[in-house]
Amino acid sequence: MQNRDNSIHIKEVLTVRERLLFIKFAEQLYKGADNFVPPLRRDELDRLDPKTNPAFSYCTATLFIAIKENRVCGRIALIENRKSNLIWGEKRVRFGWFDFEDNLEISQALLNRAEEWAKERGAQIVSGPHGFNDIDAQGLLTEGFQNSSTTFTLYNFDYYARHLEAAGYRKEAEWSQRRLVVPREIPKKLESFSSIVLERYNLTIAQVSNRKERLKLGREMFEAYNESFKDLYCFNPLNKDEIEKAVNQFAGIVNPHFTCIIKDNSGQVVAFAITIPSLSHAFKRASGRVFPFGFIHIYRALRRYKKIEMLMIGVKEEYRNKGLNAVIFTSINRSCLKYGVEELITYPQLEDNHAVKRLFDYYPMYPYMKRACYCKDLITVSLSEL
Repeated sequence: MQNRDNSIHIKEVLTVRERLLFIKFAEQLYKGADNFVPPLRRDELDRLDPKTNPAFSYCTATLFIAIKENRVCGRIALIENRKSNLIWGEKRVRFGWFDFEDNLEISQALLNRAEEWAKERGAQIVSGPHGFNDIDAQGLLTEGFQNSSTTFTLYNFDYYARHLEAAGYRKEAEWSQRRLVVPREIPKKLESFSSIVLERYNLTIAQVSNRKERLKLGREMFEAYNESFKDLYCFNPLNKDEIEKAVNQFAGIVNPHFTCIIKDNSGQVVAFAITIPSLSHAFKRASGRVFPFGFIHIYRALRRYKKIEMLMIGVKEEYRNKGLNAVIFTSINRSCLKYGVEELITYPQLEDNHAVKRLFDYYPMYPYMKRACYCKDLITVSLSEL
């Protein structure tokens, strides 16, 4: 890694040490940035390791770091998601973990390498920030820099979009996050309508009493998640191994009091909403590390309910526009009142996903953050044209 001049060198990450440098770069870049919430290093290492991330069964990924004056000054992960490409009938390469100092030479060098890597695989489009699947954080922050990032979303400086646009990238998809101030009482019409919907469609709200039942219900919920999200931008369904990993990952932080999973009369999950106590402050206190003391901050945060964050919400297609949002929000509102929750921050919702946005119609919502994925069409030349 010796590099004594001022030129920028793009190096493929090949060793465990280099992978750790790749992960730690974000911590260094955002040091002192109050609204950046660092992901846990352990989770990042796990996600980027083919031995521990089931998504590598259908993805190929390569990590690169930018080096200038013998120090890391940028990074990017490139992912070829073969399953998503097959589902959507396209040749796309994703980029993620894209961070860099405010220097156009650095960002352009990383993006140039990304485009070369994509062309080597016959890709016709490069887009990001994405992860391996929709469980991973995605979307470049474009508005709301003054707010603290939520626990499992990306944060970036405001110069990122300018760098992408300078390289010829355009917005392809946009998400918004909104803030809900929890009302001090459940709207009577909402509560009444909720009861009518449950009775009319013979639905029940699932109850769990132990961890084994919670894991089983989690697997069923992710099966419904696959169906509910199938038509959304770049979505590819989770396989059984990914579902198992996600269920175990979230089992320790999901609070049953702040979840609402609705089943039909055959026992199938038809709608769900999963929220957790906000871990943003705890993750910042932990500085990306669970040990030696990070777990203490996380443990305490899981028992503080002033602010909660929504991880996901969905309704199967055949149950949309039938009032299940009334059931979901009556249930969650009831728990919020019981445990003293004051505000809820939604997860990023696609701007054109009107079905999900309508789920929040019963409450006044306030803008919190906006995100976007950027893409660039690649010009490829076949051997016959040379």
